[in-house]
Amino acid sequence: MGLATPVDTPEAPNNTNKEEASSEKQTSSRTTHNPGPTVLPHILDIALAFSGRRPARKIAEHDDLPEYLLPYVGMEFKSFEDAREFYNRYARHAGFGTRIGQTNDANRYVYCNRQGTYESKVEETDRQRDKTTNRCGCTAGIRIKEKGPYFFVIETIRFEHNHHMIQSPSMMNFLHSHKDFDPSLLEFVKFLQFENVSHRTIMSILYSSVGGAQYLTFHGRDLLNRKAINSQEDIRDDINKLLSYFGQMKACNKEFFFDFQLDDERRIKNIFWANASCRGSYEDFGDCITFDTTYKTNIHKMPLGVFVGVNHHLQSTIFACALIRDESEESFVWLFRTFLRCMNGKQATIILTDQCPSMAPAIALVFFKTLHKLCRWHITRKFNQHLSNLYKTYPTLKADFTGMLNWPLMPTEFEQAWQNMLDKYDLHDDTMMLSLWEIREEWISAYFKNVFCARMTSTQRSESMNASLKRGMLKKKMSLHRFAEQVNKLIFERKQKEHAKTFSAQTDTNKRTHYGFENQFRDQYTKDVFKEFQQKLKKSTLFRVKPNPDYPNLDESNYLGCSVFM
Repeated sequence: MGLATPVDTPEAPNNTNKEEASSEKQTSSRTTHNPGPTVLPHILDIALAFSGRRPARKIAEHDDLPEYLLPYVGMEFKSFEDAREFYNRYARHAGFGTRIGQTNDANRYVYCNRQGTYESKVEETDRQRDKTTNRCGCTAGIRIKEKGPYFFVIETIRFEHNHHMIQSPSMMNFLHSHKDFDPSLLEFVKFLQFENVSHRTIMSILYSSVGGAQYLTFHGRDLLNRKAINSQEDIRDDINKLLSYFGQMKACNKEFFFDFQLDDERRIKNIFWANASCRGSYEDFGDCITFDTTYKTNIHKMPLGVFVGVNHHLQSTIFACALIRDESEESFVWLFRTFLRCMNGKQATIILTDQCPSMAPAIALVFFKTLHKLCRWHITRKFNQHLSNLYKTYPTLKADFTGMLNWPLMPTEFEQAWQNMLDKYDLHDDTMMLSLWEIREEWISAYFKNVFCARMTSTQRSESMNASLKRGMLKKKMSLHRFAEQVNKLIFERKQKEHAKTFSAQTDTNKRTHYGFENQFRDQYTKDVFKEFQQKLKKSTLFRVKPNPDYPNLDESNYLGCSVFM
């Protein structure tokens, strides 16, 4: 692309004859090749033009382009769109963009994208955005005339531009006329977007699919705009899409259960659902459940509540999910009653929750046959700062306090140990210790010795499940129907892990002793439970016998002491 002789930018001709004469002159110039300026003057001309010391030269006809790319007067097409595409293809190779102009009777125009000038409707001092324009009054373009059905002809052409061309092909995708949004590619991007694939990963996949970044016909900002449009379209009529999704799940399996509650204005207030596999798991493993809520999982900012238990492989399993508008007692009463109705009225033996003040009365009202145990982690977390100060004051207190909570004591043993700790560190008047003591029967494991708790002392399993959802599946701006789809995927993943454990249980676990009861337990327990039993059995034998120093005269066979073997 050479720079033509410096001339003043002329105004657009007003009559057709002058335009045709100009175009004929330019068409004839294609037959004789005039050598352009050398490289050094070319660079100097551009530098001087941008510095303001010399007016920018017009871009003349491109002698370096092949003949088949150049438009000419009299070129015929079957449609205006064919003509526009041809001129746009020429513009891509020449280094400029195009835009469609006005229609005048049978005449249509395609201009350089920098044609015309922009007139601001507001004063410069009143502008809210620092927006600029690339319009510079360029007159390059073509006039296409419709001479009959399926018969369009280029009548006039203007090749001259009053601005510099884009030299790099990789920059052409910043011009709107040269962007190509393949519908199948956009659908693939939409699929990746709603599968929570990151923007960088999507761009990397697209680069690889077309053979390199330079061949992609749009850039990253275009993709972000497209993803924003996808999100806006996805949110529309969100509730109906969610109910439609639940209807599809119900059609696939009639055991799928869902229900919702409306407020006084007939709007969705609370939503509950449980897969058929979840209901089956509760029937088998619903003795002990944990319930916890988490935030920032959907665009409506509705807290997510998950009922979680433990299966026979010691894995966490989901029983049901719910979205509630608020954590009021009324919402929890509706939620727990719906849960019981879903599970055919079967109440759990014990339920673990945090210290939510509105949840406790709802549990007492609905789960009247279920013991309510508070999460130990939530209780101690409230006093973290106070405990830290006490640990600094009494270095051995932490070991005594945690050991007392973890050691399998009976209620009377725990109460005696607690009093001994208060005496040892003089904590009888400590407000934290008094508060913990008043609610001891609601969170200390010693008071639940006769209840199967599935080795759970906190709502950690529910919180871990919530974390798994938020880590790779849920986003705070996700629509509800997409949210339900992602939760269903997590449920399926958990079931797959359970099936993998069940399949691996077909082989026997190796024995570690010659005890006959080990054979019996190996037949009755799953692999994971049996391995847990083997660990406990091993630890129960890690003792060594030694003489008691208080009775040196006694025979070892009569009185012996023991210590833990380390």
